[in-house]
Amino acid sequence: MNFSSDQRRHGACIKFLNDFRALFIKTFLLATRKPGQTCAEILLAYTFMGFLLGMRYILDRRSNPAFRTPRFRPQDSLRANGTGNTIYYYPG
Repeated sequence: MNFSSDQRRHGACIKFLNDFRALFIKTFLLATRKPGQTCAEILLAYTFMGFLLGMRYILDRRSNPAFRTPRFRPQDSLRANGTGNTIYYYPG
């Protein structure tokens, strides 16, 4: 039998949906069996997300010149002593 690429793609899509359905049902059944654990997992996810968002607004986002590193320029590494054969590529 010679299948076209559309038929193979369709078959792969159906297989993926069947596998996804099986995993979704398994996860849903496990979540309904342990409602306390499910609530704790959801609360922990939201807690960490809130923590990260809170840190984003609490911490100062302005740059401090004392901690700024100088800009690297490849031409600064070219020396007359023969060590200037390194090629650096910087896309535009």
